[in-house]
Amino acid sequence: MKVQEYKLIRNEKSPTYQLIINNELIANRFLEVDLKGTFMQLDVCEMCDSQGCSDMGYIEILEEANTIIWKEPLNTHIDVEYWQYQAASGLRVGTIFWSIEDFKNLCNITNNSWERNVVSHKGISVEDAYDLWRIYGSKCFMPNYHYSYQLDIIEDNILGMYAIDFSEDECTELYKSLKNKWNTYSKVELLRVSNDMRKVTFMFDTPIYREWDFIYYVEGKFFYAIGDDYLVSCS
Repeated sequence: MKVQEYKLIRNEKSPTYQLIINNELIANRFLEVDLKGTFMQLDVCEMCDSQGCSDMGYIEILEEANTIIWKEPLNTHIDVEYWQYQAASGLRVGTIFWSIEDFKNLCNITNNSWERNVVSHKGISVEDAYDLWRIYGSKCFMPNYHYSYQLDIIEDNILGMYAIDFSEDECTELYKSLKNKWNTYSKVELLRVSNDMRKVTFMFDTPIYREWDFIYYVEGKFFYAIGDDYLVSCS
């Protein structure tokens, strides 16, 4: 979800806020922007209003191409021996994309300087990119669900695929080929969908018809969709 507008509503008798983005309640007890490495507790403990009291309500934050990305924590990035970061319920809307300017303003509103919270994880790793792609597929398959599904579960619920320039069999082979390329990549670039791009789409076998535009392409180049009009180019 690209942040178009946001607001903070102060909770009564508490230093915390409700954080609302694009009319969606993302956090019920948001305290401040306070990064711990690449992690931040978006929803703090309701008993003490302190960060770090519980293992719930976390997000992982990345920065790339003047964009701040809030995503579900990637377990392999967690190096705390006995602590497990559980994803914030607000991520039911999927990955959240901020402009640098709006994120700086959020820092300032909560009396926490941008300089103190410069994101330590600059750029998107291949592991991050794959996870963003998977998360987007999961949210297309099961919107507004707190947890995300692994790719094999998503694949088990595919009804078919289609694209303007490819047959269904060609779409299937393209998907297999691009999925198998993840372990060959070493570089990732964040892009936006352009008007001359076309897409390849999954159709899900669900009671309510849903789709996942999983790949965009133009002039023989393919890009993985990670949410809204954001893409990653991998090489």
